[in-house]
Amino acid sequence: PQEPPHASVAVEAARSPHAGPAVDAEHASGVGSAAELEQPSDARVAEEATMRPRTVDASLWPSQPGTLPRYVQAGFRTKTFALGAMQCAIVLFITAIADLVLATEQRSSVVFRIARVVVDGVATALVIFPTLQMRARYPLNYAILALLAVEIGLLWVFSENVLAMHAHLQLLGIMCVTMCVAVAAELLAVIRNTDPLVAAAVPLLLGWVAGSAATVLVVGYLGGDLLWAALAALASLCQLLWLFADMREAFRSCDPDSFVNVILCLDWSLVVVVLGPQLMMVACIIRVWYMVVRPEERLENPEPQALPRAAELV
Repeated sequence: PQEPPHASVAVEAARSPHAGPAVDAEHASGVGSAAELEQPSDARVAEEATMRPRTVDASLWPSQPGTLPRYVQAGFRTKTFALGAMQCAIVLFITAIADLVLATEQRSSVVFRIARVVVDGVATALVIFPTLQMRARYPLNYAILALLAVEIGLLWVFSENVLAMHAHLQLLGIMCVTMCVAVAAELLAVIRNTDPLVAAAVPLLLGWVAGSAATVLVVGYLGGDLLWAALAALASLCQLLWLFADMREAFRSCDPDSFVNVILCLDWSLVVVVLGPQLMMVACIIRVWYMVVRPEERLENPEPQALPRAAELV
């Protein structure tokens, strides 16, 4: 009678004691190699299935139709806040140097002040109009923004009819800290809200709180007047509210070409703080002129079509 298969295997193992482990090892290695061949394919499929939604969450696709990807929006805010910090830093540097060089009596002269206000006001207006026309021409727009910061610094030097000079420095310090903290918040991705307005407002608010607290602490430590520090903090908050209210469409769309408009709005808020009613009318005229020109620009440069959802492309 024919022996069953397992009996012959047992006989062969008994005849050759070292053959059994070799056969078992070969059999185990064969099973293991087959498992290794099958396992990477399953793992790769699972990894691809998990990585695709993670890539979408990483902002490579727009979150809503007609919106830019989130990394583009974050880049717009970072660039805008960084340029705003540079503008405020230039104005603060010029104002601080002039405060050390110029005498208080010379700055308080009525004739000296009126002459400088007229000259600097006209020069600033002459810079603003080319900036509105050349804001999309690189690198000319950056050169004009730097020239505008210098002009505003001169306005702050020779015009102190609204706040005292030390309050001017405190306000500029708060604005510099605000913009720097906003840049840091964007780079560290502190705010993960998908709403562009919230993502722009929260870093500015955090920066204002940090700048105001630092100003109050420094003024209190040096024995200064806390009332002027509080007024500087309030004025800076009004500037930020004006900036956010006037440029909400730019912060909502995050169009990379509209960062110059945000910087111009910030610069004009600085001009209005130091000159008050003198240039308020000029600022309003320029703003109305820009609003009248905007429809023509939209006709010449129509808005891009709405981007498809990520789910439609998968």
